[in-house]
Amino acid sequence: MISNAGWQAVSPVQGWSRHLAYSPSLGALVLYCVAGGGIEQWVWQGDRFVRRQRRPFEGKDLALLTPEHGEPEPLPLPEDGVVGACALGADVYAVRRNGAVLRLDGNAWAQVAGPLPGMENVFTDHLSLVVADHENGRLVAVTHEGQGHHFVPGSGWEPGPRIGPLGHGLTWNPLTRRPEVLRGGGNMGPWTEPEPWGEERVPTEVYMRAGWYHLPFAVDEASGEWALLEAHRLLRRRPGGEWISYPLPLALPDRPAWVSVGGHLMALSVKGAGDVWLDGDHWVETDAPTSGYYLHAAAPHGTVTLDGRGALSRTAGGHTDEIAVPCEALTDLDEIDDDLTLICDRDRVVLWHGRKRRTWVTREGAWRKVTGGGPPRGTGLFCSTPAGLFYVDEEDRPFLLDDSDRWERLPPLGDGIELLFCRPASPALWAVTSEGLAVWRGGAFRPVAPLPEEAPADARLRDVWYDPEGDRILLRLGGGMWQLPVPDVKGGFPRAYTAAGEPAPEPWERRSCYVLEASIEPGGARQGLLFALPYLESVRDIVEELVLDDSAEAKAQRDLLAMGGMLTLWVVQEGLLAGGVDLKPHLDPAGRAIDWDAVAAATPALRGELMDVEGVLVEMGEFVPGFTYLEDGVLLDPGPNDLEGGGLPSIFR
Repeated sequence: MISNAGWQAVSPVQGWSRHLAYSPSLGALVLYCVAGGGIEQWVWQGDRFVRRQRRPFEGKDLALLTPEHGEPEPLPLPEDGVVGACALGADVYAVRRNGAVLRLDGNAWAQVAGPLPGMENVFTDHLSLVVADHENGRLVAVTHEGQGHHFVPGSGWEPGPRIGPLGHGLTWNPLTRRPEVLRGGGNMGPWTEPEPWGEERVPTEVYMRAGWYHLPFAVDEASGEWALLEAHRLLRRRPGGEWISYPLPLALPDRPAWVSVGGHLMALSVKGAGDVWLDGDHWVETDAPTSGYYLHAAAPHGTVTLDGRGALSRTAGGHTDEIAVPCEALTDLDEIDDDLTLICDRDRVVLWHGRKRRTWVTREGAWRKVTGGGPPRGTGLFCSTPAGLFYVDEEDRPFLLDDSDRWERLPPLGDGIELLFCRPASPALWAVTSEGLAVWRGGAFRPVAPLPEEAPADARLRDVWYDPEGDRILLRLGGGMWQLPVPDVKGGFPRAYTAAGEPAPEPWERRSCYVLEASIEPGGARQGLLFALPYLESVRDIVEELVLDDSAEAKAQRDLLAMGGMLTLWVVQEGLLAGGVDLKPHLDPAGRAIDWDAVAAATPALRGELMDVEGVLVEMGEFVPGFTYLEDGVLLDPGPNDLEGGGLPSIFR
């Protein structure tokens, strides 16, 4: 296994540019794939592929030549629209989708046969697979619709058998010395017994599709087994036997929706795998309960699950116990999505709702909502540490949820942070940035190791995770997996601002504005619209469009007011909710008018700095309102805010 600044390539990239063959000199299957501007060769060694070599690649696509006597050789294809290339005798041929055949002459390609009749429009039908028939000195090809063709050098194309549309593969079997058709075997396996080329039959079950997509497969000449490479595993089968699956180390069939770290690493909502956790080098399905509505997080020695009632349970050793009673406030979280994050942080479990900017905490018993301050709306990176729960938002602004369940804002940690983690054995705050691995020491993140050369330059890393059990960084590049053991380097934790060094307020803090609320208490109709505006004239414009217009949506708002809905103008002075004016007594719904002079007279002028494009953070002062969707610590965007999630009127979208 070759290394790259301490990084190790563990499993090959996924995608279309992968080709599998048998190497006589190595006595093993070899995989060639295009990755990061190079061609890589991986060799099968018992239960996994090991990367053996890498070299530069220039070309539109890649084919793998498999001469009758010799080593497989990768060949860059000359252009788009080429189905494949084959070595036949001393010559090399490339075949286009329309049937045109090219022959390699030195370093140049020359066309030796024109397109097949009926292939002028490749969207109607086209060649999808081509292999060399060394026994008969010809090329064998099949179209997307399942019609076979033979190309004989010097003679051109001849009609072949019809093997049926879709659900087939085509390969040259060096053991039986014949082209063979691999038909779909349904859900029980990739295909049934191979059939010799020439038998006409339409398959009834489909696994592999012909056309532009097919999976790499080959015959292992040393064992006589068929081998088929899927995204995350190699399948092997002896003739007449059962398929045996070999999961590739660390590989997943698709990228997870999100990951969770808490004693072990979990990958959640993986297409084709579900919720899985890492056991050594392989992913194992979690034993946590599932339902139509749930959210998982990794926990020490198990998993925690939030269900649709707002209850929290822990699963460990096959047993599930409820650890937090249902919370009515959580039942209105209408769906599990990227806005919700569940984190196990030492003796507490934290739930963060990025869209609603709310935090709940439980320490076995009941959920409690965290009030005051906190990060702005959005999602970011969390890291549980002995110093508290660190959070970095999408703008690289850091926060800390301390042991008293209060949010603190931290001095800047740096830019381009892709991952935060803390090692269990030697606690410190670590990060993976766009530059590489770093540890917090001396008031800043200090570089420890760069990213592998194959990582895209100046690009955000979509999938980089920390595996606490293996004490390693995992990096997914092109579907392939890399790992980096974390070096034994000492570090520490950032500190919050001291009283003497209190930071300047954020742009959304301590600002003044008006907030027009058009809402109704839950219990039937549901609406929670808040309009944050710096000028009273703007409030008037919103009222006229929202309530007094002759549109159907404005009529619906008037009906909502008649049902008990509220229309209140709140006054926020330097970040504190200072009062409000009920607009309904000044409203004439029938005449579609409002006594704005009376409203203006009852509304105090704003003082201090007004809100700007960053929005406004609203905190509750001494004024205690009745029902409102405003909450302590809510961050409002300028203009309309839909806190209920029922949708904005079309004019404000």
